[in-house]
Amino acid sequence: MQMITSRQNRLLRFLLPRREYTTIVTIAGYLNVSEKTIQRDLRLLEQWLGQWRINVEKRAGAGVMLSAENIADLLHLDHLLVAECEEIDGVMNNARRVKIASQLLSETPNETSISKLSERYFISGASIVNDLRVIESWLAIFSLPNSRWGYR
Repeated sequence: MQMITSRQNRLLRFLLPRREYTTIVTIAGYLNVSEKTIQRDLRLLEQWLGQWRINVEKRAGAGVMLSAENIADLLHLDHLLVAECEEIDGVMNNARRVKIASQLLSETPNETSISKLSERYFISGASIVNDLRVIESWLAIFSLPNSRWGYR
């Protein structure tokens, strides 16, 4: 299956719940891109959606809408798009955790704080704490000692 971009994913997730025509201008405004970009993405997506038996219906002056003979096809596509978004988020979270682990290992034995890590990675303290729990489980696999006293 051909991959779609994150913007195309957002475009499809925007159109899927709508049961009426939506103008290209509205979609472009929502995604903060040009109308030309939306038109190009829709042309590419028409082929991709064909394998799911989903059509991009176009009506001059009214806009575009996704349609399928079987509602199950639309529901299946929605499920796949949400799963793909979650997968991308998971990859980004793991990349950040690797960076945090690398920083902590390279700065040993110096200590740091959750607030410093939070500021550096632009995420909440709660997310940092969750990341540190995951990193601790990684360290346990290698029998590396860790100390919660090293960060606060």
